[in-house]
Amino acid sequence: MILELPDRLGLSAVPRINQVDLPPLSSLGKQLTTHGDRCLAARIAGLVAGVSRNPEDQQDINADERTAYRELINTLNLEDNELEEIEFSVRQQLSEGKSLLQIIEDALFGKDQWPDEALHPMNF
Repeated sequence: MILELPDRLGLSAVPRINQVDLPPLSSLGKQLTTHGDRCLAARIAGLVAGVSRNPEDQQDINADERTAYRELINTLNLEDNELEEIEFSVRQQLSEGKSLLQIIEDALFGKDQWPDEALHPMNF
């Protein structure tokens, strides 16, 4: 899922990495020390999985993405009610029809915000 993002975003000149170079999501999840970081990771994972749905997929999230999402979620140790709220807000945000870049931008920096407009990826 992550490896396909450059192609989905039209970033063909981005240096490629292979799956061997990527640590397991469970180890990345364990590195998050604050509750806020774990909630944000769950939110971004849900957004990436939901927005990258392929036209031929029968489910909202395809099987590989669902497995990766669950692997990460299991390591974040969030309460069920917190995860339900995060997933509800993810579904709501996905229904707005924004691009993946806009969605992640909103999750990281707030709705319609970017830390420095000169660094916005669309300006390159």
